[in-house]
Amino acid sequence: MRLPFVAAPGWWAGAKCRLERIEVAHFFTREESQEARKVCADCLVRYRCLTEHLDEPFGVWGGHTRDERNKVQSAMDRGTTLKDASRAIDARRRTG
Repeated sequence: MRLPFVAAPGWWAGAKCRLERIEVAHFFTREESQEARKVCADCLVRYRCLTEHLDEPFGVWGGHTRDERNKVQSAMDRGTTLKDASRAIDARRRTG
C-alpha cells in the first residue's frame, strides 16, 4: 500500500518506509509481515523505530512483529541491549 508523501518530524524523516511511501506499520498477514521486514532490514532508523514502538499493539515496527517486540522487551528486561535482542531474533528467524 502506498501512502501520500507527508512531512515527518525528527528521526522518522529518514525512515525507509516513509521515503518509499510504503505502509509497513499495519501489516497483518504472514506474507505482508515478511514484505515489511524486507523494507525495515536496511533502514537507517530501524533501531530507533523499534525503540519508539516496542509497545505498539499491531504491525511491523523496526523489523519486528508484536510477538517479536515482546521478546525484545523481555530480553531487554534481562539486561540485553535492544540491538542484540533484535539481531538474535533476526538470526533465529533466518535459521527457522
